[in-house]
Amino acid sequence: MKVIQLRDYGRRVRAGVHGQQVHDQIAKALKASSRVRLDFADVESVGATFLDTSLGAVVARHGATVLRSIVFTHCSTRIEASIVKALSRFCLKSLYSSLVIHRGNLSYRGQPGYRR
Repeated sequence: MKVIQLRDYGRRVRAGVHGQQVHDQIAKALKASSRVRLDFADVESVGATFLDTSLGAVVARHGATVLRSIVFTHCSTRIEASIVKALSRFCLKSLYSSLVIHRGNLSYRGQPGYRR
């Protein structure tokens, strides 16, 4: 399991450039079929820009099921709320983009038996 220490980016992680660095590490680990642990020890807060650039971009590319491969540790209540808020935006977008209306029927692309 790849462990990413968010404290390496500061106590208040906000910058999009750091988000891109974390995104790249997550993507590389997922490509190698590895799980990822995001460790928020010693981090006071995370900003929306950081979360959108790192986690949001991963969910947008791979879909919400990618979250099965990501473990969040040492999250304060504040950090947890920020993550949930950011992921809810991207998971809803991901779910919406996975829904298909075909001949009046609503289907999910990942559903067994899905046919376009």
